[in-house]
Amino acid sequence: MSHVVTLKKGLPIKGNRHTTLTLREPFVDDLVAVEADGVMAYQSNTFRRALIARCIENVDGFAGDITPSMLGRLSMTDWNILQRGFDVAEEEGKPEAASE
Repeated sequence: MSHVVTLKKGLPIKGNRHTTLTLREPFVDDLVAVEADGVMAYQSNTFRRALIARCIENVDGFAGDITPSMLGRLSMTDWNILQRGFDVAEEEGKPEAASE
């Protein structure tokens, strides 16, 4: 499942602010990959930021991967919006996973 998130201030990339992001639900492989990158789950904010970065499928007007450090430049307002959107994407995927 994918979920579109609209940020208020936007994600700054190369001098432009991008406000529309598409997130997908996380998979077990995402959790493992974040841990393999050396981010432990007990580092909750760092872990969550890395996991969300992996699950961003699309950013309006930007072709490239989003890194955790790029998300560090979000305002707290936008970070909270992005986290809520991620929670929705994760929640929307649960019924689908249960029916498989």
